[in-house]
Amino acid sequence: MVYFLNLLSGALVPLLLAAIGAHLAAPPIAGKRRRIVIVIWGLTAAGIVIFGVSQYLAYRADKNHAAEDKEFHTETAANLKALRNDVDSRLDQILQEKNLEKVRQDAEQLKAELAWHTEDEKGIPYANEHSFDPACIKSGTSDDSHHCAFKHSQLDLGGNTRTDEWSISYDAPGPVYSVQCIPTAAFEWNKVKGDPTGEFSGNKAFCSGFINGGDGDIVMKTKWKQRW
Repeated sequence: MVYFLNLLSGALVPLLLAAIGAHLAAPPIAGKRRRIVIVIWGLTAAGIVIFGVSQYLAYRADKNHAAEDKEFHTETAANLKALRNDVDSRLDQILQEKNLEKVRQDAEQLKAELAWHTEDEKGIPYANEHSFDPACIKSGTSDDSHHCAFKHSQLDLGGNTRTDEWSISYDAPGPVYSVQCIPTAAFEWNKVKGDPTGEFSGNKAFCSGFINGGDGDIVMKTKWKQRW
């Protein structure tokens, strides 16, 4: 429904009003007026079709993003269940052990395996930095773990021109605890203007914001935890 309303408010109504005004203002000379009217209504129809296609693509992108989120949460729940079953099995084995020293060693090993670390064994932080084209056009913007979505929403945020929306995300190997998304050009900003702090849920990091003619990348910096 929201995409249809965007089509009405962003293209259908404004373009039809402009076309009607141009139609009425066309010169009265018969042949010339006919050509001008054809051009006017042709451009109007093309504008409506183009905007409609952009809204359809935005709908498909949002739908795919929702499907990816559902798949991610399903996979995460399955992994957590498998981990819990493994821990329960290990604990049962420890409780059945008669040798107290062996119990202590097994418990310490299990504790170490379950601990989350922000760095690997060599002290290298678990971190990823990736540059996204907010318009999602440039090669290398998206891959299996980096996702980009652009919505030609043409929002009126009070400026002289209308604004579009971007959203980016990263599927980290472990639970995310820090996300920053930094615009590198003018006319691009985060959801909260001036605040590069992103959001995260489980292994997923994500940011969103607005673009109004900017052509610079959005740099996403993500940190997460892993078990050794």
